[in-house]
Amino acid sequence: MSKAKAPTDPVTSPVICQIINSDRCEVYGLVVKHNAPVLAMCRRLIEVGYDPDRPLEAYRREVLCLRISSIGYGAKFTVKEKQGTPILRRLYEAPTGVSTASPIA
Repeated sequence: MSKAKAPTDPVTSPVICQIINSDRCEVYGLVVKHNAPVLAMCRRLIEVGYDPDRPLEAYRREVLCLRISSIGYGAKFTVKEKQGTPILRRLYEAPTGVSTASPIA
């Protein structure tokens, strides 16, 4: 996988990415493949040094289809499926089945 360099654009200019098929996203030669490719791209962009405050615009060919206010915000989410229905979720979920002790009087 090629490494992308963070451009020196001001924070206000959006990162422009291309959505390819339903599971691929590409920006500046950096490619991710995921069931939620734009959100995965947000995480990848932060890994390679992009400012988390920069917005992101995702296109399918020439059509803007998704705008994220900041890549830091988009990096916090993923998509999970429940009975075939996609649901937006935070990446961290508390473990299920963990009980806590009752409060001490």
